[in-house]
Amino acid sequence: YLSLAGSSDFGFGTSDFTVEAFVRPTTVTGTAHIYDSRSGAGDVAGRLYLENGQVRYAVGGSDIVTSGATTLSTNTWYHVAVVRNSSTTKIYVDGVERGSAADSNDLGSSRALVIGANFAASNLFTGNIDELRVSKGLARYTSTPFTVTTSEFIVDTNTQLLLHFNGLDGSTDILDGSVSVQDVRSSSGGTAGYITLADYTDFGAELR
Repeated sequence: YLSLAGSSDFGFGTSDFTVEAFVRPTTVTGTAHIYDSRSGAGDVAGRLYLENGQVRYAVGGSDIVTSGATTLSTNTWYHVAVVRNSSTTKIYVDGVERGSAADSNDLGSSRALVIGANFAASNLFTGNIDELRVSKGLARYTSTPFTVTTSEFIVDTNTQLLLHFNGLDGSTDILDGSVSVQDVRSSSGGTAGYITLADYTDFGAELR
């Protein structure tokens, strides 16, 4: 599992957010966490997990939305997303809405994050997790069905964490691809709020 220290990146407050990933479980028996932002069992914070293959999202120790009758199969890739949009949280599996519930919980200003396990490093996810993206202040999916991308996610200003997991299975080298903005100042004193990083190498020229 991957454990990340407390950060305002994961403190959603009462705002919109999206947490999503591609998952491929090799077992669907018991409890397996995709991510957990709690610091303890009674903490009012979100966790996305599987319960005997059913996708669930819980806050404050209780499930507030589940994927209904949907049960994931082993050795199969799925796109799973939990999205809060204007005090409603929904679960999407492969672009289809599978559950919805009212949600005005305050998730705090700073949270730690554990990926592939719960806060106590138990209930581990067995299988593969890919393209995990945490988006703050944005409900990325608001209608269903939507077409799930077949390419790597691209970073934008709402992206707080983006893990492509391009290494080998079991790798301990994991890069965060969410860096998208930098403060840029010109010699005349002007300030740019951010720059967008892009690859223009196919054009065969560079403008400075």
